Amino acid sequence: MIPILNNNSRKFTTRDNLGITGATTSLQAELCPVINTVTPRAFYWPFMVWNYYEYHLYAAPGEKNVNDFNANFLKRNDYFFVLGNLLSKQPDKSNLVGKDKTSDDIRYNKESYNYNRDYFVARYGGMQYYNAGCDTLYCITSEDNDNNRYSFPKVTKPMGEDMALAFIEAVKDTEYYKSYRRYGDSVPTSVLIEWGNRVNLSMNHLEDCKKLLKDYLFTPTSNPRLHNERLIESAELLRFVHGIIKNPSIDQMRNLLYEDFYLMGKNNQIPSDIKEIAVLWEAVVARQYMAFALEMIWKRLLRTLVDPITVDEWIKAAFKQSAFKNVNRKSLVRDDINKYSLTSVEIERLLNQGRSSSSGFDSLLENAVKVLLSIYNRYKERDDIGKEWLSYGEDVSITTLIEKVDEFKQDTIESLLIYLMKEWILKRHLEVAQNKMYYGRDGFYYYMYGDLCYIKRNDATPDFPGLRLMQLMQVMRDLDMLYE
Repeated sequence: MIPILNNNSRKFTTRDNLGITGATTSLQAELCPVINTVTPRAFYWPFMVWNYYEYHLYAAPGEKNVNDFNANFLKRNDYFFVLGNLLSKQPDKSNLVGKDKTSDDIRYNKESYNYNRDYFVARYGGMQYYNAGCDTLYCITSEDNDNNRYSFPKVTKPMGEDMALAFIEAVKDTEYYKSYRRYGDSVPTSVLIEWGNRVNLSMNHLEDCKKLLKDYLFTPTSNPRLHNERLIESAELLRFVHGIIKNPSIDQMRNLLYEDFYLMGKNNQIPSDIKEIAVLWEAVVARQYMAFALEMIWKRLLRTLVDPITVDEWIKAAFKQSAFKNVNRKSLVRDDINKYSLTSVEIERLLNQGRSSSSGFDSLLENAVKVLLSIYNRYKERDDIGKEWLSYGEDVSITTLIEKVDEFKQDTIESLLIYLMKEWILKRHLEVAQNKMYYGRDGFYYYMYGDLCYIKRNDATPDFPGLRLMQLMQVMRDLDMLYE
């Protein structure tokens, strides 16, 4: 039993409220390390390493600390980088962090600009996610060889130092570098325009940095922090994708991974050197489909609960408010299971109905069943993928989905759904929300008092998480790798 929570000071968190999306994140991290859904531009890694290098050169030894580096050095240089890109009218502003508030500072005919500390509130000017990549690439490090922690990260030799020196070589003749990178509250507009023309997201003057970063990321390495075999394979997969669709949308990418490459693999039409990695990315998409389907069941349940009722009454009401037009929920699983082998286009059509906040609630359970049984049929007898890849998510994984469907073959589809509702959704949500309390977060969408369930909020809406291949493709484009 979960007690009523009277502490209203906790900030509510909607993140992964069933605890089922983290498995996709972990799976993608294995296949695509360093580059994630919030690090789409290659430029920021050498830019950060350069800032660390300069800070170590000029900050007093006793004064080096993260807060000073963040507020007075990195964010200052970043603000003037963003401002320079805007003033010089750089064509590529996609993912230029901090451009909105910085744009507000621009005034025509203004001769100089002062550092606006509030241009971006987040730590490291929004580059905190790139910071972890600098560490994984071993360009910076927070500990020595004996695992003793430094008070402030150091730039490594040779990797970090080589990157920083390559950046300096490209910018050393600019007025900003010579006169303003360390001091000067007011920077002339002409200096910023020159800086923006030299230092921008396209990296068109940072060729040596490109070469180093390409080497660090995409060549076999002895770096103990980076195991990039799968990253190299994923890059080869994207070269193949680029030959089919040069700028795929994320929907097109999921379709390629789940459907087109699956069929090409069955017909031996996909290159042998990318067949294995294609199968693993197919599993990523399948895992996303599975999580989305479960979240649709969760959405139906939340929209059903109004007055306090028991779990069994709640589930009964959810079925009563749902239409099963094409699925007979009273049929035995074994009798209907082979009806469902949907394509990715068909799956996404069903899932997209679950995004609506105002309609389609009566079809959520039926659509979820179709998707889950389609995933079962796709993977129940696959021998081209290791079980460990299908087991991400442990007790809620593709592997356990297969096991549970097999277990319920002699029962009705309704019985299978009831099990998923009780064990994979309602019980799991309370466990996840309870764990969030330990970190000072309120994650309860419903709670129990005695045998009754009480609604707190019902606005959970499923959606697709990011797909790292999209950011990897952009990084490869930045490094001129798609046309090699």
